[in-house]
Amino acid sequence: MRPCHADHPLSPALCRLCFLYVNDSGYRALWDGPPAEPAPPARALPCVYLGEVLERGGCPCPGKWLRGCGLHAVCTLEVCKTCEDYEER
Repeated sequence: MRPCHADHPLSPALCRLCFLYVNDSGYRALWDGPPAEPAPPARALPCVYLGEVLERGGCPCPGKWLRGCGLHAVCTLEVCKTCEDYEER
């Protein structure tokens, strides 16, 4: 996030804060914070441990249905997408 408004030219004489923000990566990092963690790769294939649907709970969303899991007894597709034990089929 730029430290002030953006309606002026970038000149150290007009606004030293904006000038430093654009031209100094260390100073910019102070305003923006640490870089965001990269998103984990999308998991397109089912996990080898994911089993059949056990309960739909009246929900139309398959991602929230309870399924059997060879490692954790039960799981959902939403949880499986971020599970550290995930293995592609």
